[in-house]
Amino acid sequence: MSGTPASGSVGSLNPQNPASSIPPASNPKNKEIYKYDAPWNIYSLNWSLRQDKRFRLAIGSFIEEYNNKIQIVTLDEDQGEFVAQPAFNHYYPATKVMWMPDPKGNYTDLLATSGDYLRIWKVSENPTKLECTLNNNQSTGFCAPLTSFDWNEMDPTIIGASSVDTTCTIWGLETQQAIGRTRSVNGHVKTQVIAHDKEVYDIAFSRAGGNRDIFASVGADGSVRLFDLRNLLTSTIIYENRNRTPLLRLAWNRQDPNYIATFAMDSKEVTILDLRVLSTPMATLDNHRGYLNGLAWAPHSSCHICTAGEDCLALIWDIQSMPRAIEDPILAYTAAAEINQIQWSALQPDWIAICILFVSLRLRNDEQLVQECRLDRFMNEINTHVAEVFRRRDKSKLQKNISVFTSNYTAPCLIGALSEHHNKHSTLGMEAFSAYVKCAKYAMNEMPNEALYGRIGYLAGLIALSDAGYPVEQETIHLIVENILREGRYLSQKIGKRRGDYEELVQNRPDAPALPPLMFKWHDKFYLGAAHGFAGILLTLLKVHEKLPNALPEGSLEELILPTTKWLCKLQQPSGNWPSSLGESLNRDRLMQWCHGATGIVPLMLRAYKVTGDEEYLISARRGADAIWERGLLTKGCGLCHGSAGSGYALLSVYQNTGDAKYLTMAAAVALWCADYFTHAERTPDRPLSLFEGNSFQ
Repeated sequence: MSGTPASGSVGSLNPQNPASSIPPASNPKNKEIYKYDAPWNIYSLNWSLRQDKRFRLAIGSFIEEYNNKIQIVTLDEDQGEFVAQPAFNHYYPATKVMWMPDPKGNYTDLLATSGDYLRIWKVSENPTKLECTLNNNQSTGFCAPLTSFDWNEMDPTIIGASSVDTTCTIWGLETQQAIGRTRSVNGHVKTQVIAHDKEVYDIAFSRAGGNRDIFASVGADGSVRLFDLRNLLTSTIIYENRNRTPLLRLAWNRQDPNYIATFAMDSKEVTILDLRVLSTPMATLDNHRGYLNGLAWAPHSSCHICTAGEDCLALIWDIQSMPRAIEDPILAYTAAAEINQIQWSALQPDWIAICILFVSLRLRNDEQLVQECRLDRFMNEINTHVAEVFRRRDKSKLQKNISVFTSNYTAPCLIGALSEHHNKHSTLGMEAFSAYVKCAKYAMNEMPNEALYGRIGYLAGLIALSDAGYPVEQETIHLIVENILREGRYLSQKIGKRRGDYEELVQNRPDAPALPPLMFKWHDKFYLGAAHGFAGILLTLLKVHEKLPNALPEGSLEELILPTTKWLCKLQQPSGNWPSSLGESLNRDRLMQWCHGATGIVPLMLRAYKVTGDEEYLISARRGADAIWERGLLTKGCGLCHGSAGSGYALLSVYQNTGDAKYLTMAAAVALWCADYFTHAERTPDRPLSLFEGNSFQ
């Protein structure tokens, strides 16, 4: 999410959500950021669940003294500014604040807070009135500190609280309320369980499926435990992390009761659990560079979750590809300081609130999220165009070119299949998928192996289809990989048998690495780069190993692919660049772009490091990135293939794999360069609107 350098974020109305029937306020749409500066640091916050107060938030302070505050702020929809009610005292910092889940307003307008006690406040009166203080230890009169609590959305008369004394207490609220008549509020202990072996840090009731009796908890023993109020004699440990690191937060998917998210103390990773598969995480979200502080599931979607932490980042993820790896978030927003808490509005799923430690509370209405929420509408508009492109696909050149990057046949098939992979009833998706996989027979014939026109370009499409959930047969991938390796091995052996051939290719260098077990050429040249040479081929083969390891012939990774990758690593020049090809070009250091040079080889070095853990690959990638920074602002347009966008992509890849902010800054500088396209397009590419040469990649 782009925006001002401060913080807070939210999107726009989701046409699929019932809340969209509420007309949006006109003035709030005039802004993207809505800020409230509290007179103290903010630690806790929560959105109102009442339809008539959808822009209302409760916030709690973090003051290291005995005078903390709770305040209620409301966005004035006419003025576009926050209006704050007078704050009221809370003594210790509120570990959590939460409005009663009463969208229809059938109950008294109540707010709960936790800290030294569980307190219930009546907000319908001014000033706010403390209705009751709930203490689970009647013998001493003092309550063990409460770490968190949750209000049961299926039955608002039930609240569960977690405590440092290893217990979870389930409270029953007695509002003595008839519709239209308000009386006092009180509470009693329905049950108390020893939930964990150590402190309990969070508790959450199941958010979907209509089951009010199921709740889960996390604690200092590093476990997630499941409880049923109908049978508290036993609990189910659904997950324990290996190091028994304390788990701090717990969030239950609001649309699918099978999914729970959690993260550990001093952790940069969020773990997604499926209750149907005990003990084994379904996915790990690990793009944060600082420790996590908060997470929130989307109220309107089962596959979106937002995470935030000390790295000042709020990230929105799409997890629908589980159990396949989820590598990157779909949206990211950078705040001005550490994000301490995050809340996703249940009534307005296009609004997210975050609070920033030592700064303020801000809200954001983000147009990017508007587009994300309207994805269905967008897809309906372009499906007609996708179908037309698919119908016009050209089969005439399939015997010479099957790469998805340049083919007039396989590319429309791939786009048609991927654009419809979420629609189980789509005939276009399966028809396009079927047409694509039938092209595998051409990969078995005489065909180049490189990326832009050959087998590797087709193999990359198969991997994309498999990632999207299509039933790609592993045997098909195996046969294509086998063809690639067989030809590479045959060419290497052929060169090795003829005295002087390899020596000529490496220019008789005494320090040249030995002949690798795989050799590839295109148009009689041994290219090293990503477009036509070794880098593109080896990178795709390593992806096959990571995603479908059984598709590789036995022993091929250790005996063929990695030795050839190491050979390419050793051809790196003192400048950090690579030559474009073997032979005379080996002594030249001229091209620095994705198709030829370090820009296309650095991603291979990073992938090899990820697979092997060999530091030599990481050092090589860093050297290559530094060389790209020195020479990567190209004058051939701003495309991927031989433009500056390719340079930015490589620098960003190094940052994503190392976490070194230096490379993020470099990538951002390249992005700014590319943004002013016409100033820096001294040499216009042949296809200025294409993916590899033009604006489409940007």
